[in-house]
Amino acid sequence: SRDSSHILGRINYPVPAGRRDGLVSSFNEVTQNLPSPRLTADQLIQNFARKGLSADEMATLSGAHSIGRSRCSSFSDRLYNYKETCAQDPTLDRNYVANLKATCRANGGSDPTVAMDPAMPNRLDNTYYAELKAGRGLLAWM
Repeated sequence: SRDSSHILGRINYPVPAGRRDGLVSSFNEVTQNLPSPRLTADQLIQNFARKGLSADEMATLSGAHSIGRSRCSSFSDRLYNYKETCAQDPTLDRNYVANLKATCRANGGSDPTVAMDPAMPNRLDNTYYAELKAGRGLLAWM
């Protein structure tokens, strides 16, 4: 992440060599510890607090999604069956929803990916937050 931050956003920070949180990586530990994209803001804050991180730190880490991508299957419920009402998520920008639907439908059966930051997908900057405020964020924060 440090190298990507430097290449995509000219952000550089020192990282000591080696990891101190374990000697092995386990798929089950990862899936049990990563927050679901369907958590509410309160649930996310609680999830990060269990790891000793504040809400401010959580918001800062979420900015890393400025350079991420997500599969349509991870957010399609926000486009079609939001909270089982068969409507779209009212917090999403209508034009953004139309673009997402077109992208996700256009690949007939495959599960394409979409940039988390539609404005500057290959740049680590603060436009991710502006896009969230404008209703153009894939992750739900309610």
